[in-house]
Amino acid sequence: MRIGTVLKKIRMIYSINAKELAPQLDISPSYLSEIEHNKKIPSLELLERYSEIFDIKTSSIILMAEDYQKNTEKNKSEKFIQKRMLNLLTKFSSSEEKNDA
Repeated sequence: MRIGTVLKKIRMIYSINAKELAPQLDISPSYLSEIEHNKKIPSLELLERYSEIFDIKTSSIILMAEDYQKNTEKNKSEKFIQKRMLNLLTKFSSSEEKNDA
């Protein structure tokens, strides 16, 4: 599973650099780098912190990683992650608009 790749893509979509994110996750930038390069597997606790920071369900992050792996094998990974994140951001922004009304 390429969960580190998905976590890196999520971070990049939100325009947060690794040095800013690592303290929020309570890990070192070097450990975050190892995760994002798929050298280390994040714990469930760490995934939960990601979900809180980016307001994405932990299960959605795991599902994205599983689907990303399948799509990587078909050379469709970049389009998949872009589409999935666009859907999440659209849902998030429409729920924010409802709350503002």
